[in-house]
Amino acid sequence: MYCPNCGSDNPPDGKFCRHCGIGLAAVSAALLQKPGDTTAPTSKLAELIKGYNSGQHKMMFGGGSIALGAVATVFL
Repeated sequence: MYCPNCGSDNPPDGKFCRHCGIGLAAVSAALLQKPGDTTAPTSKLAELIKGYNSGQHKMMFGGGSIALGAVATVFL
């Protein structure tokens, strides 16, 4: 197994990299996982992302309105 941090070769059952000391547990778990074990993103996750993105647009619009109001106040 190769270390994702430094690229050095390590024994397959190693818990830490012999060269840099990073934990290899996540790498071993990913290697042992079967391709069919992965789960697709759920619709709930997609809804959360969509809601988060729409909230950012609202914040940008609100911030732009405040800035425009401040500029108008200065010039009037």
